[in-house]
Amino acid sequence: MDGGALLHHFGTQFLKELVADNWRESFYSGGIATATGAEYNAITDERAATAERTNQAQEHRELYEAHHEPDTLDILPYVLVQPAKLRAAKENAEAEEQRHLRDKVDAWNRKVAAESCM
Repeated sequence: MDGGALLHHFGTQFLKELVADNWRESFYSGGIATATGAEYNAITDERAATAERTNQAQEHRELYEAHHEPDTLDILPYVLVQPAKLRAAKENAEAEEQRHLRDKVDAWNRKVAAESCM
């Protein structure tokens, strides 16, 4: 990976501007030689900005799809198991969790009661 790619993917806007300013100062210290050069730079800058916006939109779309679309393996249990059995399994799991929490609270209450009697 070259320096330009590293700057593009990992650089901050401040760093990009700093590098661009240093580059212009080093190689174009007298300014742009012609109006054609200025027009060319304006066109390339606009194209780069458009490409950056397009890349960002694509990245946002991919992130959204990765987090909001179910994975095939996530759907598999729902396809293979009958809805009634799935619902019963969910209810059993919730009931077991409630029993576990109730036992935990009861144990804590017994502990507090035993400590307060001392």
